[in-house]
Amino acid sequence: MPNKKIYVTTFIISICLSFLLVSAESSISFFQIINLKGRDLYFQVRHAFFSSADKANEILLVTIDDETLKQLQQSWPFLRSVYVEAIDRLKPYAPKAVGFDLIFSGKDLILERDALFSAALKEAGNVVVAAYQSSVGEIGPESMIGQNVWRIGIVDKPRDQDHLVRRAFLSFSIAGSVLPSWEAAISEKVLGKSWPLNPSKQFVIDYRLRPKEFSNISLWRLLEGSVLANELRNKIVLIGPTAEVFHDFHATPLGLMPGLAVNANVLTTLMRNQFFSEPPMSVLVLPLISFFSIWLVLLAGLSKPLKRGLLSLFFFIALYLITGFAMFLSYVLIDFWALSVSMVLIFVGANLFQYGSLWFLSGQLRKASKPDPSTGFYTEKFLDLKLQMELKRHRNLAVLMIRSKGLISSASQILRISVRKTELVCHFEDGFVILLPNTDLNDAKRFGEKITHVAQQSSQITFKTAAIYVADLRMIKSGWNSF
Repeated sequence: MPNKKIYVTTFIISICLSFLLVSAESSISFFQIINLKGRDLYFQVRHAFFSSADKANEILLVTIDDETLKQLQQSWPFLRSVYVEAIDRLKPYAPKAVGFDLIFSGKDLILERDALFSAALKEAGNVVVAAYQSSVGEIGPESMIGQNVWRIGIVDKPRDQDHLVRRAFLSFSIAGSVLPSWEAAISEKVLGKSWPLNPSKQFVIDYRLRPKEFSNISLWRLLEGSVLANELRNKIVLIGPTAEVFHDFHATPLGLMPGLAVNANVLTTLMRNQFFSEPPMSVLVLPLISFFSIWLVLLAGLSKPLKRGLLSLFFFIALYLITGFAMFLSYVLIDFWALSVSMVLIFVGANLFQYGSLWFLSGQLRKASKPDPSTGFYTEKFLDLKLQMELKRHRNLAVLMIRSKGLISSASQILRISVRKTELVCHFEDGFVILLPNTDLNDAKRFGEKITHVAQQSSQITFKTAAIYVADLRMIKSGWNSF
């Protein structure tokens, strides 16, 4: 078992490392990104094995894709009459809401088309159009259009350090006024529920579906009337660009998505009304978890064989990550990823230190391997170094202490013919010490009795022996003085 010195040393190191890790997780982007990437993996695993289309089946994406650009044969931006026709096509199927992920800034070349579009929006009464924020304020639809829609919503999303879109706002503060997000405005129309207007409040997007997994049709199919009624009836219709030429693609936990699909996942999150919570870990709980984890890893890395240490490491990491995933499925976000990576690094560091110190001790042993001239056996200095090395390799280390009644030179001659060449014998004080790795005390005592018997048969010298377990040279000295 690890000795007291190892326990105390690793205890102190673990306290320091645990507080450093807690501080690093909140301030160093490397550790923050590790936790974020870990969450992404949870999303991917859940999508692969626990995917659900709950609420998403109410949403229909009408995409302005490459095929639409080809079929309409219009330059971008399209004429406003295209969108008038789209609203007219949807009208018989009573959509719950229509969201245009389009800005509609500026006027059409023919003002009459703006007037027709505005009239169609007013008549529909359930259309939400997009705007985005800039340094000068809101950039949204042309005033005639903005006055006739049900709501204007902001489509901006914050990005994390690695540029992935994982979070969204419910509202935005722009030029002294508070505007809802595009998805919040649509969900308000569908659910009849308004969201708190708190521009500082963010939430984690509950990504459940990739773009192709939503019901979707091309805009040109809607315009030509080749869509089945059940594809349109009572749907929440989201219209927006998905063609690569628009460059409206964003990195997400489920891969690259057009902005329209990101918005659809945000809307699904709001429709489900089930949000991830991030419980604040108290100033004691997280450091305590980190401390015990690091302490166990250090003990595993320094005091056990490598195979057993690896098994311990993998067990604790698997325990943390499975627990984290179970909490994730319950919509509670607890990040153990940075801690798990830190445990691996600490384990590697502990083993590098272990083997590095062994290499250093090997060099010192070679220098100290000159035999004691009076006995021909190794010296006390060599014993100290060899003891340190063996204790790093073995959990238990027995030593056999031998005293003799007679000259030390004569005793050494008798001992040389009593032990095998593989036995490591050292001259110590007025006697000898034999190191016996991986030997229990009973076997060590029997070995001492054997040596004593050999000595009695071959000379008049009497040996006195004692076997003990040791952790350092001081224990040998203490045992020596007591026998």
